[in-house]
Amino acid sequence: FRRVLFRSVPAALGQIRRALEPGGVIVFGLYNAPPGPLGESLTALRVIRSGGHPWNKAEASALLTEAGFGEITFHETGSPIAFVVGVTPQ
Repeated sequence: FRRVLFRSVPAALGQIRRALEPGGVIVFGLYNAPPGPLGESLTALRVIRSGGHPWNKAEASALLTEAGFGEITFHETGSPIAFVVGVTPQ
């Protein structure tokens, strides 16, 4: 796997969708914030300091939907990481 930086996340997701075969899957990883304002703030700080954006599940789902992905699902891992998964149309 490799990290690639894009200036526009919506444009990048659209390009990824077009590159995937029908039924292809994209996995959007997120940090799960501990409950409460302090946990959310510290998690956001961690993500921002690492050069990322503190997306939440609703935002990630909306981005994938707008890019043309369907069957959006959420997967908790029992760790600080969660996944939002989208599938390209058949």
